[in-house]
Amino acid sequence: MAITLLQMLSASSVCFVILQDNYGRGNLEAVQRVKKLYYELELEPLFKQYEADSHDKLLKMIHQQEVLPPAVFTMLLNKIYKRTK
Repeated sequence: MAITLLQMLSASSVCFVILQDNYGRGNLEAVQRVKKLYYELELEPLFKQYEADSHDKLLKMIHQQEVLPPAVFTMLLNKIYKRTK
């Protein structure tokens, strides 16, 4: 989603500077600034659509492979799909 956000912003915008200064930092304040930016720019619906599309694509790949039982992969996929940190 960071790439999507960067594509939306001009390099001179305040939001771009906030993202550049805070993205990937390990401290809680920086994380909160980035989360606030995502919320203010309404990126959550975009992420939810990306997540759903990725889930569907992975399910198709799981059922096309023949190396391991699909349950091995679907169990892992279910652990990460729609999770919250």
